Amino acid sequence: SLFNANCAACHKLDKKMTGPALRNVEARLAEDEGLDRAWLYAWIRNSSGIIKSGDAYANKIYNEYGGAAMTAFPQLSDDDLNNILAYTAEEKKAPVQAETPVGGVETTSASNGISNEIILGALAILFILF
Repeated sequence: SLFNANCAACHKLDKKMTGPALRNVEARLAEDEGLDRAWLYAWIRNSSGIIKSGDAYANKIYNEYGGAAMTAFPQLSDDDLNNILAYTAEEKKAPVQAETPVGGVETTSASNGISNEIILGALAILFILF
């Protein structure tokens, strides 16, 4: 919920959007750039301050995304940020595949179709009456 409320407007986990994809962002920054969690906290709470300080990676990201500064989130506690980073570190879930019955033939439930038809028919009759 923290990610959706604060990050999802500009970030997706697995695809670039207004900002970079955030899946495993902490591990990637540590491995690729040598940046730690303290840097991430500072960036999330005040990216423009990090950019103005001359930080090379901050300026690289700022320029890569057309000079759009990330919204500052000074109100987020360390626990909030830890929870968001834990969410971004979760493994990507494999898509759920529907099970195919033995014999490879899928069956459909007639009861769903009939009940939907009855409901739609009743709505059509009400509509005609009105």
